[in-house]
Amino acid sequence: MSKNHYSFPWGIYLGDTFIDNDSIPILIDSSKKGFCLTFDDNSEYRANELIENIALSSINVLPLGMIDVKAFDFGKNRFLNLSSLKEIGIYEVANTIQKAKNLFDDIEDIAKYRHYELLSSDIQNISDYNLQQESKEKYYLLLINLERFTQDIVSLSRVKDFFNLAFEAGIFTIFFGNINELIDDKVTNYIVEKFPILEIKENKFIFNKDIFEFYDILDNFDPLEQNRKTLTKKILDNYKEKDSNTLEKNFLHIPIGQAGRETVYLDMGLKSGLYNAFIAGTKGSGKSFLLHNILVEIAKNYTAKEIELNIIDFSANGLELAIYKNHPNCRKLFLGVSNPNKVLEMFQNFEDEMQKRADIMLQSGVSLIDRYNNKNPNNPLPYKILIIDEFQDIFEREEEEWKNNRNKFNAYFIKIAKQGRKFGLHFIFVSQSDKVKNIDKSILGQIDITISFRLKKQLEAMHMFDEKEAYSKVSKLKVGEFVIKAQDIKLAELNKINGKSIKQKDVSTNIESILSKMIEDIRAKRAKDEVLTPIVIKDSNEPNRTNNTQEQPKREAYKPKYSTDREKEILEEFKRKIGGGE
Repeated sequence: MSKNHYSFPWGIYLGDTFIDNDSIPILIDSSKKGFCLTFDDNSEYRANELIENIALSSINVLPLGMIDVKAFDFGKNRFLNLSSLKEIGIYEVANTIQKAKNLFDDIEDIAKYRHYELLSSDIQNISDYNLQQESKEKYYLLLINLERFTQDIVSLSRVKDFFNLAFEAGIFTIFFGNINELIDDKVTNYIVEKFPILEIKENKFIFNKDIFEFYDILDNFDPLEQNRKTLTKKILDNYKEKDSNTLEKNFLHIPIGQAGRETVYLDMGLKSGLYNAFIAGTKGSGKSFLLHNILVEIAKNYTAKEIELNIIDFSANGLELAIYKNHPNCRKLFLGVSNPNKVLEMFQNFEDEMQKRADIMLQSGVSLIDRYNNKNPNNPLPYKILIIDEFQDIFEREEEEWKNNRNKFNAYFIKIAKQGRKFGLHFIFVSQSDKVKNIDKSILGQIDITISFRLKKQLEAMHMFDEKEAYSKVSKLKVGEFVIKAQDIKLAELNKINGKSIKQKDVSTNIESILSKMIEDIRAKRAKDEVLTPIVIKDSNEPNRTNNTQEQPKREAYKPKYSTDREKEILEEFKRKIGGGE
């Protein structure tokens, strides 16, 4: 494949004009960074057709996986063919204000990271980068409905900063909206003034010099037309063909349930675009069973070189997860924690690992852990998952030392959720359902996968889900049934653990001996360099490594610190460059 094929198209094809029976293609110069498509009440369908045609053509003209389409839209689903591409992860729509805020945050982070880490005097845009580097950065096409994309979603200053750097960062934007419905606010006015406008009135296209320099010759314009359904099927077929050989894989793919005859998987990674999970349910509904299932499946299917766990159990004396003191993937196991400094130290370790990996990947010339591991198959970085059971305790405890640290916990959670995915740092939180309402909504808003067992109140469900379809179901669930919301909503039943049918009565009686035996069997089959021996940190004891009877040095209360000036310098630079310090 030609190297030039990885460049963003120099022009956005709109259709053809005809002069003396000769067709002349009409393209918008991509260096304009985007354009606004406005329409009247009678021309909305024509506008939707053109936008979808452009998006599908852009996906088709670039190599598979080289461009994602992200839509900010709030009304009816106007792009039905693009919606079919959600299943392969190249189309996403933010259809609520909160989703729009989250999506803008994500795209903004990508743009900042690319500007400060990938671009230079020799590489001035992502097209240049993709021509010169072995690893490629994907492009983004944003479709933004101006009727609702207002200062309520993002401030004018952020909009200005973002669109001043978006195109060089590989992001092209099509704004659209009914000219009669546009809101008179600072954000909308800025966009309309900054970007060229193509109008459609009474289904007729009205050009100007900003859109196309020779607009006065466009007496006979034929807009881009194509069989969108056929093109969508072609894209889907190509992805399925590529799927078995793709470098874009999930680092976690384990069965957790059944939806009829279909197996439901917990997927995390680049292919799914899902990176963090939250599990909630009433006592006895099945959430602990699911957590056990996840922990056993990770041990069974992945070595410690691939996935590394850090586990925090807030239950009394850590009895719920103490059976994992020999889990072959676990680095640290916190049991019955009552000292917030221990938890803060765990999060500080994650932040330190984030800045360490940022430095490693920059030296390797990549921006994602997936690409680093593809380039370094003999020495890959393991994906790290932080698992917290009884997660609500962080926000429930009334002791002053816990209350005083809640803002720190929030900051760590949000930072890991927004930035950790680039570096292979993720989390799975488990909570009692009646405590969900006390968890900061900004944290839940950053979570890609939400799993709910039976909930008692609709208010709890509304705190977790945006879709009525989801929260109308959760109060009616039977024991062992759950609703999973990732890219779509599924009603499922719990899966067996390691092929064994463990009944609910076993969970409260024989679960310890059953699961301990499973873990020991799995551990025994692993090579020595593929297992970890967990450091067990109990509420009343100092850290001890399992099967190690030597006295351990006393651990001081957590204090953020750096062993060298270089580490501190890297962290500060990292924060500044990708927005972590803002």
